[in-house]
Amino acid sequence: MAGIMDYVVWRGDLSTAERPMNEVDYLILAELSYAKMEGIVPGTDSDETVSINDICRKYVEQGTEQKELVNEPKDLVSVLPGTVRFGDMRAGWYVSWTDQEQQTQFSAVTFFPGDGTVFVSFRGTDNTLTGWREDFNMSFLAETPGQLAAAKYMSFVCQKTELPVIAGGHSKGGNLAIYAGAFCGEDLRERVRQIYSFDGPGFNRNIVAMPEYEAVLPKVQLIIPEQSIIGILLSNKHKRKVIRSSAQGGMQHNPYTWLVTVGSFEEAGAQSPVSMFLDETLNEWIEQLDDEQRAEFVDAVFDALEASGAVTFKEMNEQGWNGVKAVIREARSMEPERQKAVLDVVRRLAAVGTGAIWDEAKKSLVRVLERGIPGAPRNQAAGKEGETGKITEEDTAQIEDRSSSQDADPDAGQNS
Repeated sequence: MAGIMDYVVWRGDLSTAERPMNEVDYLILAELSYAKMEGIVPGTDSDETVSINDICRKYVEQGTEQKELVNEPKDLVSVLPGTVRFGDMRAGWYVSWTDQEQQTQFSAVTFFPGDGTVFVSFRGTDNTLTGWREDFNMSFLAETPGQLAAAKYMSFVCQKTELPVIAGGHSKGGNLAIYAGAFCGEDLRERVRQIYSFDGPGFNRNIVAMPEYEAVLPKVQLIIPEQSIIGILLSNKHKRKVIRSSAQGGMQHNPYTWLVTVGSFEEAGAQSPVSMFLDETLNEWIEQLDDEQRAEFVDAVFDALEASGAVTFKEMNEQGWNGVKAVIREARSMEPERQKAVLDVVRRLAAVGTGAIWDEAKKSLVRVLERGIPGAPRNQAAGKEGETGKITEEDTAQIEDRSSSQDADPDAGQNS
């Protein structure tokens, strides 16, 4: 199974003149844009550019570490220098800022592949729960500060160069790329040739209804892994390329796990059942909520997840039962109508996990969820008449019992 690091080895000795840029190349540039380039790449007040060779060298010299990122760029930075394909590519107009008050982070950089085009890359979020919450927040915010900044940046680039523009980004960066291409201005929009959204979330109903959004859709290539969670959120392009990954569940959001061939991603037959559930059922339910209800729902889900003390989904998996129990305890404090919605989402996220811990977690959660709290997405039979749907002390006790048995016999249930 080969990934983007293998691709650099395979294609690194071929120029873009010999083999034109493709979707894997653009993902690699989108991933490189995660690297902190302050003091390395000039900003929008300068037209100077630097090579990827120099970016990687200076990045290493500065001793920059970004361990908070699951897709930390240091490995990519180590293999790109010296390659014919990437080493001499230029980059410029780097922008990066964070507004703590608005809980917004924005960064973009423009690459010059040397093939007569420019690639505008928008940085995405990381794999932290906070980053994922930001993606979900797009469901109820009419426009985010990041989206407005992306449109302004795209307008700037289109006015600075006459070259055709290709845009893209991973995760939130894909959303920003689409928004920027749609709302940079009618005349400038014609300059944008293609947009790549690598597992980027969609848009709320207000934006989807706008003619600018409709106008840019034919140029959008949405690429998602088969167990995608982020890339199917909200209203996104119906036509998407579903690809294979070497990871499971939420970890498939990490592009370093995406499988590649010599010039493209390895396609999967279809989305996984869990991804399809979130795509068809959860999104349909969210669409029935007003913006205030959406905000409450997002807060409820992520408050429950963050109650585990984990910062990333990876840490939640590593915590095992301790994380599951913390989520259950937090959910118990919620009103019944919110419990079902929150736990259904958590159960579906857990359903793509492997091993005895998650197998037992699913059994415990199913018992709670089958009580049938009304008004939330569901795909199982309603609970018995008269049951409230609240998570009871008995439920919690049974979960604690399962936890103890798992601690005593960690291999139990591996064959289930």
